[in-house]
Order: sequence, then structure tokens, then C-alpha cells
Amino acid sequence: MKPDDELLTEDDLDEELEEDLELSERLRALFDPSADLRDRTADDVGRALQGRSVLATALDLLGLGLWTTRALLSDPASPADQEQEGI
Repeated sequence: MKPDDELLTEDDLDEELEEDLELSERLRALFDPSADLRDRTADDVGRALQGRSVLATALDLLGLGLWTTRALLSDPASPADQEQEGI
């Protein structure tokens, strides 16, 4: 069978894999996930989410600190319609 054949059926591919043991073993190893894949993925996702949470909390606290400092150090703006200026 040539690699550029246009019509390959699943049966043809199965026969080729049965004949080529090395290829079939490599494909099995490639597509067979390791036993600890679920644990490693959960750890990586958990670590990423914790990092994002810490960053978001730090930014929120920094913003709160800036707003508080600005409110304490600046003079309150008086609305224009409450000023008693004559004409």
C-alpha cells in the first residue's frame, strides 16, 4: 500500500497497524495518557487559579488604597448649585 493512496478504509489501516508492530506500539504509547495525568492537571490548574486570585486581590487592595488616600488627602468638591455667589 502506498502512502499517497486516496481511498484508505479503517480496515486497511487496521491491517497495516497489525503488520507494523513498532508503529502500533508507538501510537499506543503516544495516545495512552499516563496514570497521574488527572492529578498533574488538577495541580497545575489549581496553582494557576490561586496565582490569578492572589494577583486580583493585590490589585483590588492597591486600588482601594489609592481611592482611600485620594479621598483623605483631597478637598471635597462642592457642588456648584450650593454656592452662594451673587450676581
